[in-house]
Amino acid sequence: MSADETTQLNLIQSDIEQYITGKVTVTHHPGQPRLIAHVPEQQTYAPRPIQLPAVLQIAGDAPFFGTIASLSEQGLAFDFQTREPPPQTVGHKARLDFDFQGQHYTCNSLFIHLQGNRALLSLREASPALLAALHSVNRLNTPNLATSLSVLQRQHAVHHLFMDSMKTVVNDFYLMVPGYLQTSLHQPGGLKTPARLAHLQNTLDQIRPHLIQRFTKTYPMYPESGLHQTNAGSAASSNPIDMEKVDDWIRRTTIAQKVNESIGSLSDEFNLHYATLQIGSHKSLGHPYQPDAVLNILADLIAPLGLDADERLLCFQLMGQALQKEAGPMYQAMMQTIGVETPESALSPEISSNLAMWLKEAARHAAPPGGITDTRTDDALAGPISELTALLVRLTENLDDPGERQHSASVPSRAPESAASPIPGLLARDRIANRFLPAMPAFTTEEAPLQGNAGPTTGDAFGNALGGLTDLDSTALENLRAQLMRPPAIDPGPEKLSQASQVRALMLQAQGLVLEYTLNGLTYQSQPDHPAWALINALDALHRGADDRGQFLDPALYKATSLAMQWLLGQENTDTALEQVNALLARINAQFLEAQQSRREHYLSTLGSPAPADAIHTDWCVIKQDEEAIPYEVLGKFDDKCALLNRSATKLLEIPTQKFVEELDDGLIEEAGSFNEPFLKRTASATLTASLGAIHTYTWQDPACGCLKRTALMDALERRLIHPVSEPPSFCALVEIPGMRSSLSPLPGEDLAVMQKRSGELLQEMMEHGEQCGRLSDVTFLMIFSPQEPDRVADRLTRLKIVMENLHPTWKMNGAVVPLVNSGTVPTPSDVLRRANLACSAMRQHYGLDLSCLSKVPAVSNQINPLPFSSLYLRCQKIASCIDGARSHYEILLGVDEDLVPGHTTQSFVVMAEQTGRIHDLDTWVLKSVLEWMDGNASGLDQLSGLSVNLSGNSLTQTDHIDAMVSLLSDYPHLTNKLILEVTETAMIDSLDGAVRSLSKLRALGCRIALDDFGSGYSSYGYVRRLPLDYLKIDGTYIRNIVTDKTDQALTASMVDVAHALGLKVIAEYVDSEAAFSWLKDQGVDYVQGYWVHKPQRLDTLVLS
Repeated sequence: MSADETTQLNLIQSDIEQYITGKVTVTHHPGQPRLIAHVPEQQTYAPRPIQLPAVLQIAGDAPFFGTIASLSEQGLAFDFQTREPPPQTVGHKARLDFDFQGQHYTCNSLFIHLQGNRALLSLREASPALLAALHSVNRLNTPNLATSLSVLQRQHAVHHLFMDSMKTVVNDFYLMVPGYLQTSLHQPGGLKTPARLAHLQNTLDQIRPHLIQRFTKTYPMYPESGLHQTNAGSAASSNPIDMEKVDDWIRRTTIAQKVNESIGSLSDEFNLHYATLQIGSHKSLGHPYQPDAVLNILADLIAPLGLDADERLLCFQLMGQALQKEAGPMYQAMMQTIGVETPESALSPEISSNLAMWLKEAARHAAPPGGITDTRTDDALAGPISELTALLVRLTENLDDPGERQHSASVPSRAPESAASPIPGLLARDRIANRFLPAMPAFTTEEAPLQGNAGPTTGDAFGNALGGLTDLDSTALENLRAQLMRPPAIDPGPEKLSQASQVRALMLQAQGLVLEYTLNGLTYQSQPDHPAWALINALDALHRGADDRGQFLDPALYKATSLAMQWLLGQENTDTALEQVNALLARINAQFLEAQQSRREHYLSTLGSPAPADAIHTDWCVIKQDEEAIPYEVLGKFDDKCALLNRSATKLLEIPTQKFVEELDDGLIEEAGSFNEPFLKRTASATLTASLGAIHTYTWQDPACGCLKRTALMDALERRLIHPVSEPPSFCALVEIPGMRSSLSPLPGEDLAVMQKRSGELLQEMMEHGEQCGRLSDVTFLMIFSPQEPDRVADRLTRLKIVMENLHPTWKMNGAVVPLVNSGTVPTPSDVLRRANLACSAMRQHYGLDLSCLSKVPAVSNQINPLPFSSLYLRCQKIASCIDGARSHYEILLGVDEDLVPGHTTQSFVVMAEQTGRIHDLDTWVLKSVLEWMDGNASGLDQLSGLSVNLSGNSLTQTDHIDAMVSLLSDYPHLTNKLILEVTETAMIDSLDGAVRSLSKLRALGCRIALDDFGSGYSSYGYVRRLPLDYLKIDGTYIRNIVTDKTDQALTASMVDVAHALGLKVIAEYVDSEAAFSWLKDQGVDYVQGYWVHKPQRLDTLVLS
């Protein structure tokens, strides 16, 4: 081990004990690395700032230049300096390369999160030496960030200039191929036959797109680390030497030397110039633009083609000649881009751990030579610099006094973000995460510091910790952890900030820092008063001093805040630095608040006294403008106008009251919670529902293809089979793609994974509203169609087969269709799958589609016109409170006479009414009948919490239907407070904006709203926080096996947490045993419903005594 390596490993050992925790225990098992398990007394979650230039290479893309910003227990943060990768890179692997202390380091990493220009990467495959090097950064004498970034930008420019030049090189290569091959045909040792010549020509033409892609778009920054090279010095290896590869290497080296000789001293001159970009190197590390590197890339590209030695040599010679033609101008242009002088370094944040001193020094650096008062200073520059200097002096007065910082943080100012009361939504989010994420203690090996576990543990402990989700691999677990622990979204809705917002940019910087804290183990539950949370709140409060686009009203204050954030992100002791930045922000926000309150009081005094406004029921709203959504405070109604004031009180809008109400109805203006609330509290519901949505996705969706898992698929099929009779009929299709099985596919692992994902996307793209697609096995999928004509099903499946088989020559698809037709008995999911598998078996030999049953569907007519209300009746089922002595309520259920012709179940009757456009008539009949019954039993209604009536999704989306219901309810104003209107989750998701407006109208009359089948939609839960709800009714799918199923238990408990954090009561249906009731009651469920509680009875037999 070298002296440098020894120094680095000693430093990392010290860091393990001091940086991560203050106390460690050591456990050692014979034959295994020593594990150091951290048992902190006072846990610090701060990431370690690094600021080291690096290159990230994602398969199929050009290198990304940026900096390793910090190192933490779960990996590192990488800041992109030139461009951002697409969001789809999350979950993909990337190669990380960097140079440090004269050494080059590389490893594979995993994208686990992407926010703006910052990515969080997992380093599970990193070597001990690489991690030791990262820990040595900032502890050794390394260049500052400003110098490093300048070098990085020039490296990026050189790399792209090289790839542009290679377009000509590759083009020349292909222009020379035909003539060169013809000449070779007649040379000794050349290609002997025209057939071989034609084969090589055809082979090279086939790989042309790959050659162009590799050399002109995705050329690696460090090609030597991605090649399987063999050199003459490998003879000492224990493996046999492949002399054919050695010969190829010698030939390539000879050709490369000829290219270098052809351009004379220019090659050495370029090497010297490029050496200026190798910061901190004690020796030349080489570069990727040398001729031998280009030829090595070519060798890798043609290696799978099976060419013989002569054919490979011919390819190397052609590329050498093409490169020789362009090498001179290319190296000249790249040298001009590099330059010789290293730019003068700017002030680096790491030079001072005191924010006040650093800000004052930053102001001094901003002044031109000679000082601000120098007569040579430009007048246009002197003013802003002088103002900034004076401002920083004022803001930082006594800021470096810890007592002053503590006093600033503890004084209850008028700024609401200073409130420190616990936030139920964030506490609930952490409880949900604890149910599903296994405990991942910070394990460190002396051989591999901070490397962590290679994957999830196995066994019962893992299953219990994950709520039964034992099918998650390490990659899925990393992604889930990142989603559950990420800080609140900057644009949680309904507000949407401008992309040019300065406040938003500052918050994004803070969000990346907070994410690193949370991935290191910080939770709101463990430390609700951590300064990282206060930072997010304080930055959001800066909107009081900004316009609607998020631009600071005072540019100098923006500069001061931006400098403070720059300093924070460069500090090693982030915990202490956070306190200093928060103290500074408290001063700025106090100034903003005072000015904002003064402007607000001025507007109020100008407007006078507000008039009563019964139509306005909100104190805040959001006005949607193009791609933005701007918050406004609703000051009230003045004369015939509604007065709105933006957050900084710099803009007053006066909108005619009638127009304001109309735009609320149309969704152009949306009601909102108070923006005077701290950001974390205001966005807690969005954070909470996003976490539950992530859990739901990993529970029900197959990670490889994105379709439903088998359990969710069977549940969806069972729901459809409850009422299979419909007109037009319903179908399902069993689809098989044999190439998805690794043993049957010629594709390598990574390519196969991409194809599986794309196949799943195609299947889902084919599905329409209300349809489901899920995975039954590694190669088998089931598509559940909505009712439609048989010809349309045939057309859709035929198009799917064409698109699917165009993905790859080996990708074939076969399948069969089965109608969901009621033949006297309700079929089970097993019956349907058995029939589909039987039909599909004949197609497996020739990859066909069996559509024959589409022409054999028996005619089914279940329509009844007009609706036979005389054959309908109402039933009721008790929804019992889990609190002894508390009032319960009843759900109203529809009943259909058995002698109705054609026969119907309750479910099929409702479906028939929906399909024939008469569902509103049915809703009206049920609602009117219930109101009449309530009016006739008014004396006993005090015994009930209320009666719950189901509304269809179609009624909610039709304005005239809602208006008719409002009119009907207006005739019974004394009963609306006893009425609970129940709507399904699917109806809410389909038309969210319309549902919000409709339910708001009904709720304004005094009705309560319940959301039925919660959790059945297999979609995000973000919509729940927007709905005006009073109850959440957990879907019975989760309750049926609640006593024994760990996954159902974890999901149900999480849904209870979400509901209570949103201020909603929880109803659990399908409760069929005392054991289920006891478990649900222990989890805090408010109401239960099921046959164990009460069997449905006719409403006209219910007696209220």
